[in-house]
Amino acid sequence: METRRKQLSKSLKARISTDPMSVADLYSQPDDHDICEPLVRALQDRDKIVRHAAIDALICLNDMYASSSILWMLLHGNIYAREAAARVLAFIGKGDLLAIRYLGMALNDPDSLVRDAAADALISVNL
Repeated sequence: METRRKQLSKSLKARISTDPMSVADLYSQPDDHDICEPLVRALQDRDKIVRHAAIDALICLNDMYASSSILWMLLHGNIYAREAAARVLAFIGKGDLLAIRYLGMALNDPDSLVRDAAADALISVNL
């Protein structure tokens, strides 16, 4: 998956900050089946504003259909995506045994930010 390479204008950053779902427009592709697909792709963006908007939008959607893509990102995405995926799963993965299993695997991630996010998410999903 290729991430968006353009710099965000101030007006676009403001729009994304006020309407997290609008981040899907940056990553939409003609063959997307639903809004979750571009949002999951946006988890890999280098821009923190875009990633946080994608996290917020995915949490709002609370769509477990998207979880398979989020689980894949948790283990195979770039560092930004792995950490963001753990943060999303903390909210939408409550009681989901597969999410718990993948978060457990993420505890062995080479990056400490991902490990910390996975540990926090495991606490949330087990409550």
